Formats: sequence, C-alpha cells, structure tokens
Amino acid sequence: MIKPVAVLFILVSYTGFCQDRILSFGYSKNFIDKDSSNFAIQIDLNRIPGKTESAGSFYVVNTIVGKTPFGFYLKPTADINIGSYTTLAPNNISVGLPFGFSFDIPKFSPGLFSASLEFSPDFVGEKTFSQYLCYFSPGVVVNYSLVPHTTAEIIDIGAGIYKSYGKRMQSTKTKTTNKYQKITIPVAIGLSLFKNTAKNFHRLKFAGVYKYNHVQKDNTLITPNVFNSYVLLKLDYYFIKNLGVNFTFNSGREEPLFKRVKSLSFGITLAR
Repeated sequence: MIKPVAVLFILVSYTGFCQDRILSFGYSKNFIDKDSSNFAIQIDLNRIPGKTESAGSFYVVNTIVGKTPFGFYLKPTADINIGSYTTLAPNNISVGLPFGFSFDIPKFSPGLFSASLEFSPDFVGEKTFSQYLCYFSPGVVVNYSLVPHTTAEIIDIGAGIYKSYGKRMQSTKTKTTNKYQKITIPVAIGLSLFKNTAKNFHRLKFAGVYKYNHVQKDNTLITPNVFNSYVLLKLDYYFIKNLGVNFTFNSGREEPLFKRVKSLSFGITLAR
C-alpha cells in the first residue's frame, strides 16, 4: 500500500501543474464554535464529476473511439480541505483516479451534453491520517458543457450517482478496520466569466458543489447519522493570471469523520 505521506506529496506536486488553481488559503470565521481567528487551506482538481470539455479540465487519457460518439477517459481528482479547527473544514485529504466510458449526444446545441459510466478507486484520509477510507465506486454521470463562440464564458454542470464499496482504517497503529459502503449523489457547477482576452485568463471563477452521502455500512460511533449532506461554494477573483482573492463557504458533514462544519473564509488564490 502507498504510504499516506507519499500520497500527499504526489498530490500537491501533481496538482500544481495540471490545473488552473494551485491552492487557496486564508482566514476563516466559523459559525459553530466561538473561536474565529483560524487558518484554512484548500486544493482541488477536476471537481466536476464525469467528463467535461472545459479548458480547466485535465485528463491522463481522453480519446474518442473511431468516428463514433463514444469515448474513454481517465482523469486524476484531488480535494484537500484543512482547517485549524474541526468546525472550519472537513479536514480531509482525498485523491482518486476515475475512469469511464462516455457518450456524447449528437446534434445537441448549444454546448455538449454527455453521459458516462464511471468507475473510481478513492482514498480519503483525515488530515493526520489517523483514519482513512479506501473504496471503489461505480456510477452513472451526466454532464453539460457550454463554451459559446460569441463570448468567452465557460459553463460546466455535472451530476451523478455512485455506489461505493470499501473499508475504513481507524488507526494506522492498531489497523482496526470495518466495512464501508455508501451511496453518493454529487451535483456540481463551474463558471468562468469576464475573460481578459489580451492575457488569456478569466477574472471571475465560481464553483458550487452539493454532495449527499447515504452511509449504509460503517462504524456507528463515527457515523451515527447515515444521511449526510455537504455544500461548498467558492468564488475566485483574479487580479492577474496567477494571483487572486477567494471567498469560500462550506457547510454540512463530509468524509471521513462526518463532523459538522460551517464556515466562511477569505484569502489568497495562487494559480498556474
């Protein structure tokens, strides 16, 4: 098995060169506890589920089968949300490698509408790696991507349903494990607006994610609530191509600990 520290190193290094946003960090105000002078950091990659055609997407493989509307894709995903307190962020480090078969619906305009049968091995660890989840998720995803010819705006929408099978490792020392199963319904939207055509970057970027987890098998002491929802809203405004400010709101319960979070943060965004 890959060591957790090695996973984190590869994740941070790899993310930096293959996506627009490298990382964002800043000050967070939470709405659960009274502590408010706190620090949060986020890294994300390919947050829209399924296959999308926007300029911000990165694929290891993305190929069409002959002259058919069918394709095969393989893409890395990454999601790091860490706060200095448990009520600030999910405090998770997640990495996956989804692959799937897509079907582009012909004569659908404007934009591109596609459906995918997707499979994904995933690793989700708590920030200290004292607990982590490993599971495999088959699922069905639909996507809509719009890049109008008359303007420079980009719209990506994705939604799906996955069934996950795996295990929870509760301690890296004792190696206590239990079975883990869930049904996940993610819905995501990405917007890129106000393009600076002279320097080829968008001034404003918005990402919204809703994730519903129905945990079917797990340690009930960790997940007493089997129905868990999580919302993340992120807005980035870029002064130049590589530097901007961000506002982020997250609320709900997310893997691997499913502790309730609710916070608003603002800070700096670094991009490639």
